[in-house]
Amino acid sequence: MAKYQSHLEALIKVRRYRQEVVYRELLEQEDLLALEKTQLQEYLEASDDAMDRLTRHQKSGGNPAAIQTHYNFIKAQVKTIKAQQKRIAVQTEAVEKKRAELNEVMQEKKIVEKIEARQKTAYLEELKKKETFLLDEIARRRNTRTQ
Repeated sequence: MAKYQSHLEALIKVRRYRQEVVYRELLEQEDLLALEKTQLQEYLEASDDAMDRLTRHQKSGGNPAAIQTHYNFIKAQVKTIKAQQKRIAVQTEAVEKKRAELNEVMQEKKIVEKIEARQKTAYLEELKKKETFLLDEIARRRNTRTQ
């Protein structure tokens, strides 16, 4: 019995490799997004701490220079937080693009795999027809000899 040889196996391997590469890139993008969110959280906590210190200095009638320093720091933190939020938005968009690319690559791979499966099924059906024909031919020849 002849063995089925896929003509698409090399293409399937390339598609699988591409899928793995894009998946790894997606994981890297998601890790970067997580880092950006962690950084934002740290900025927010620092800002909250500065607000608490400012409030304490104001209530205790602290040095106006110290109060101004805290106020300036908080203003700078607000700008930093806004910039970080923009970086998170950009990174989120990059993650979504990579996720869409991964979906596309997976679909392409599935299409090639389905085509290969259909070809293999067609090959096996053809082989089965040939085998059936040969068995029928052998049976017919036996019947002709015995009669």
